Amino acid sequence: MTNLLWKNAKTKLRAMCDDCSSVAEMRKRIPKNLKKEDWDDFVDIVSKGEDKEVRERMKRARSKLKAAHSTGRRGIAQRRHEMEQASPTGKVLRVDLYLATHVYQEMSEEDRLHFDPLSYEVTSRDYVQKVRELNETDEFRGETDQDKDAVAKVLGRDGRGVVRGFGGGVSKTELRASAVSRELLRKEKLKIAAVENHVRNLEETVEELRALSVSPGTNNANNTQPMNVDGQRV
Repeated sequence: MTNLLWKNAKTKLRAMCDDCSSVAEMRKRIPKNLKKEDWDDFVDIVSKGEDKEVRERMKRARSKLKAAHSTGRRGIAQRRHEMEQASPTGKVLRVDLYLATHVYQEMSEEDRLHFDPLSYEVTSRDYVQKVRELNETDEFRGETDQDKDAVAKVLGRDGRGVVRGFGGGVSKTELRASAVSRELLRKEKLKIAAVENHVRNLEETVEELRALSVSPGTNNANNTQPMNVDGQRV
């Protein structure tokens, strides 16, 4: 939360600097609750040519986005891990992960007028809506083939070295290779859980028997019942 607040505040401060025509004017417009020396340091950063080049490069990159994820700095990989942990099978469909990591606030038609129709703020919502609608149909619901699911239908088939919806650095080859080890790990976890449950039941049984053997008013010697062993009473 702190990181998000700082990120939003920094964006506003940068916009304030962009409105200034010179560095001297920037230094004069000290925001409230900021020390002069801190503001001067910030102005030194944003007024450098390197900082401006990075910002312009990021703007061009954002203009090419089709659908930006909404997981923030936590990333898609962390969200995927959480969903796999919560899944009974330990698996998560690509389309379910995509819809869970691309959640946006509703945008009215009036708000859309303030954005470029091709900007990712608009296209992201359109793509997600199409994916959701297709995924609810019988043809695409539960589809495990990543070349045929709703995401592939809307955004196109994935190229080499990339799988949409799984974050950066994930390829189809890696997903297929990890599927076997993930399944083995899931089965091993189930075995361990079954053993732990069995041990827990045995411990509870032992505790119950121990409680019965030492319960007050019980004379173990008098209450001992004879047993038949090989036809003889002992």
